[in-house]
Amino acid sequence: MNGPEMLTADDFATRLGTTRATINTWRQKHQVLGLEGAKRGFRFPAWQIGEDGKPFAVLPELFERLGDAPWAVYRFFIQRHPELDGLTAQEALRRGREKDVLEAAENAGRTFG
Repeated sequence: MNGPEMLTADDFATRLGTTRATINTWRQKHQVLGLEGAKRGFRFPAWQIGEDGKPFAVLPELFERLGDAPWAVYRFFIQRHPELDGLTAQEALRRGREKDVLEAAENAGRTFG
């Protein structure tokens, strides 16, 4: 949770050119992934910002398919998936494989949900 890829709400807001209040609203709506740690505040993985400078558009659907659990969504993003040819979800999204990522999330949600 303290790695360089984990940003505070303020740092994440700066990267996206918005406010901390907007980031918190987006987090509550599952438009961004925010992880609550043992210490004060949420941390936001920097890698959820796509090449277009915006959070991955599929995030709300991933939350829906994976049970509205931020840590489950995080694990899904960082683990390699056979159905994505061994890529992580974030790698697959960067390669334009949104549909495949959503199908993998659907399968994972059925398996663990």
